[in-house]
Amino acid sequence: MSKVQLMRELEGASEAIAAQVLDFLLFLKQRHSSPNQTTQAQQTVLERMGGVPKYLLSDGRLSDRDTRRAIIAERIRQRYQK
Repeated sequence: MSKVQLMRELEGASEAIAAQVLDFLLFLKQRHSSPNQTTQAQQTVLERMGGVPKYLLSDGRLSDRDTRRAIIAERIRQRYQK
């Protein structure tokens, strides 16, 4: 039913509108046919970059935000006091 309605609407549309509809349809078909892209979009940035950096894993206390902040602030102070 929707295909028939789409065809009817396209018959009465201008060339510019028909071109835009075709462009959008091709985009949707490509997006639907490539499941790898949707899987990649569901991954977090950290997962796409290969996981948690090893230097963050060396200190087990870094899972707490306040602790992380204090450690980073201390490292910055040490770097600029030299």
